Amino acid sequence: MAVLWTNFYISKIERNSRCSPILETNYNAYTLFTFENWLYPQLKDDLNDYSIEYSEVLKNGRKYLTIKFITIDDFKLDQAYLNKLQEIINTFDIIDEKFIYLFYYDQEVYTEFNDKIPKIWINSMLRYVEIDPGFQVHLGKYGLLFNVKGYPNYGEITLTLQLKIREKLITAFKKGFIVNPPEKIIKNWGLLNVSDGLYQIQEVDSRLFTQCKYVSNFLLSLITGINTISLEFPNDFLYRHLFTERAYSIGLNDFVFTDDGLDLTVDTINQARQALNIIDLIQITEPEKTQLEFLYLSKIDEITVNQGLIYKVDDLERPFVYSRIV
Repeated sequence: MAVLWTNFYISKIERNSRCSPILETNYNAYTLFTFENWLYPQLKDDLNDYSIEYSEVLKNGRKYLTIKFITIDDFKLDQAYLNKLQEIINTFDIIDEKFIYLFYYDQEVYTEFNDKIPKIWINSMLRYVEIDPGFQVHLGKYGLLFNVKGYPNYGEITLTLQLKIREKLITAFKKGFIVNPPEKIIKNWGLLNVSDGLYQIQEVDSRLFTQCKYVSNFLLSLITGINTISLEFPNDFLYRHLFTERAYSIGLNDFVFTDDGLDLTVDTINQARQALNIIDLIQITEPEKTQLEFLYLSKIDEITVNQGLIYKVDDLERPFVYSRIV
């Protein structure tokens, strides 16, 4: 394993015979902490997992720190990549070690149920995370920077603040925060402007987010053009008929019944609420016992609809159902 050189050194300055030599150094434990913190985002895309092993090597009367990278990706550490690493290490500014990274872009965050939060959402939210202003938190090239220099327990503080950031991000993700959504989504889904560019969906029925599980996931899907919601609904032909009848009467006609419920495509929060209101009305009102005729169809034009109605179902061969109350 090749050795890479740093600019960190310890030198011995000799004095007269009555005095002991003075040790001069340009680094300490905090310097190495900031160095590794600065180095990580520049290597993480190339090396999945690594550790650094330091050694002291005498050169030109000084003991310089050299490093070896211990990694499972040894095959990546060819001479060309080692040269690249050396060039990166040479650019570290020992004097400018005031700010270090508290939280990186593309850092992985999981909920307590081990659900991964999308990195694109995390990256956009970092500037809105509130941390004690005394740490001078601000965005840098690779993420969130802060100033912890001068604190003897800098490692403990860093870890504590990182955990707080994770908790804040998870909470915001569950509560439906989103950054700079399109104006159409702001209007159609009644998003509130919480801060400059930061929006939140108003309190809505949690049944709308069953498929996406988290509110912000639902908003992200809207931004990508996916506006279908999955709702729980009885797998019952009479209930399907009653829902379709009421939905058609108010202009809701883009839905498909599945074995598990109902997939409904909606453009606004009001349409979603209307669908939920219909479901609630049907389920709290005992349907009258009646005879129902239904027929699976492969095409709509297979039957002439004089009475009754036709709705879509999740069936590849016969995706339509004709339904009529006798």
